[in-house]
Amino acid sequence: TITSYSNDRVTTLGRNSFQYCASLTEVEFASVTSIGIYALANCSKLAKAKFPVAESIGNYAFNSCDSLDALILGANKVVALSNTNAITTSGISVKDGHIYVPSHLVESYKVANNWSNFADKFRAIEDYPDICG
Repeated sequence: TITSYSNDRVTTLGRNSFQYCASLTEVEFASVTSIGIYALANCSKLAKAKFPVAESIGNYAFNSCDSLDALILGANKVVALSNTNAITTSGISVKDGHIYVPSHLVESYKVANNWSNFADKFRAIEDYPDICG
């Protein structure tokens, strides 16, 4: 059973890529720029997801990721969020999870299209090295 997964070669997480991977607790995709529809949906134990260069997140990407405490987005521009449903039913929204982004983008995320619904969830990556690495 795989609980942690890291990949630095994949550039796209396609539709349903890791959907229902119930044992996953942590993922890191160093080169992924596009996170597809339902890519990590229903990964109920997923607590941490790190995407240093992601540019877009598709519908329901983290749907029903109840344990998601940390979504780390490291790109130097606001990631396009196709719909609030990408994280609405995740631990980010329904529990006390957070979205970690570069400090110079925190305020931009808080007012960005679809992200503004989660304005109180943003934290600066630089302020949380123990979580963000």
